[in-house]
Amino acid sequence: MIKRVLCICGIALMGLPFLASSTELALDEQVVTRYVQSLRDILPVLQTVERSEPVWDGSMPDGLPPVLDVTQVQRGSDLYRRLNSLSQKHGFAGLDQWNVLGQQIWLTRLYIQEREELDSVYEQLDLLEEALRDNARQYSTAELEQLMRTFQESKTHILRLIATRSDVPPVLPHLSELDTVMATLE
Repeated sequence: MIKRVLCICGIALMGLPFLASSTELALDEQVVTRYVQSLRDILPVLQTVERSEPVWDGSMPDGLPPVLDVTQVQRGSDLYRRLNSLSQKHGFAGLDQWNVLGQQIWLTRLYIQEREELDSVYEQLDLLEEALRDNARQYSTAELEQLMRTFQESKTHILRLIATRSDVPPVLPHLSELDTVMATLE
């Protein structure tokens, strides 16, 4: 059970810092459609980049492909110019906006996949946290602080994942296309 909880927490933790930033575009059917269409042009470019390059974030949980870390793509590089141009071709302000909206779309996709289990996982985290506090004497202060911080971060990320509920309607019609893209990245 603990492995399952930690696995789901790990999935929930992927790429969530972007949620605090503004996307400047609301996630609606048209934006999601443009994003999915842009993948047809952008994926071939991404597939030319070696997986060992630092632009790939390979720290994703098992079963998920590496994700492009746009912050590692040097501005002004050929790769950045090509990706930026392609994202603008599809109506985005640039690569940064395309990336933020894409992360929101993929996070919503993850929410759709895991939504029935998220409430249960959140409750399980509460129970595990309580059990950890009851057995706190088994851990050093530093270990206990780290474990408690991890539990709190996991709960916060699950709440942020649940917060994507309002984005489900525009993303739902594109699930099969997103799954196809996911399969090409693996």
